[in-house]
Order: sequence, then C-alpha cells, then structure tokens
Amino acid sequence: MENNTNENKRKNPVKVAGRGVVKYLSDWRNWLTHGLVGIGLLLLAILAPVKVWIKIIVMLCVIAFNCVRMSLKKKKKAAAGE
Repeated sequence: MENNTNENKRKNPVKVAGRGVVKYLSDWRNWLTHGLVGIGLLLLAILAPVKVWIKIIVMLCVIAFNCVRMSLKKKKKAAAGE
C-alpha cells in the first residue's frame, strides 16, 4: 500500500515538461527575444556562415537567460505580494 501512495506523488515528467514549455511560451518577452535572435542568426548566416552548433549554443543561452529572468520576476512579484 505504501508503494502505491509514493507512485501517486510522483509527477509525470512529460506533463511537467509540457507545462514548463507552455509557461515559457506564454510570456511575450520570450517570443520577442527568440524572434530577434532568430532574425539576427538568419542575417548572420547569410552574411557570414556560422556552424550549426554555435547557433544552438546561442539559442540555449537565450532560453537560459529567459528562464532566469522569469524566475527573478516571479520572486520579485511574490515578495511584493507579501
């Protein structure tokens, strides 16, 4: 019986990831940032070809920056509400 309750407490990683993606994409600043970075990378690829792995690293840095920004915004909002 105890094992069954532990299984119910575990979160489905697919649902957690899906909710994270939906939450991430719900912020208009993330869309704006990715759009600007995408246009910049497109122009950079046309003017000076860049290896794909460099583009991937840049996009991962943008995502990490936006996640940190969203986390700080959430903490600031929670602190203001207290």
